Amino acid sequence: MFYKCKILDETGNIFLKTIEAKSENEVIDRFKNEIIIEIIPIKEKVEYKVKLKKIELQRLFSQLSNLLYSGIPILGAFKIIEEETENRKIKKIA
Repeated sequence: MFYKCKILDETGNIFLKTIEAKSENEVIDRFKNEIIIEIIPIKEKVEYKVKLKKIELQRLFSQLSNLLYSGIPILGAFKIIEEETENRKIKKIA
């Protein structure tokens, strides 16, 4: 799990740090020398690793460009591409 921590260091500066830890206790152990102001658990980051061929990437950006040029907002453009394509890799990205 990931935690966003607001930390006060020995010089009095407050900084934010995002770390991966198994529990809040582990977060506390890592920052023994600093004062922890706040610990916020955040959802795990989801990463998609999709490798597209050059031609697939060109088609994706061409479609995206045309949709954006026609005035469709970017999220709407990705939604349209997702609905219209048969390519599973592109569906995963969009």
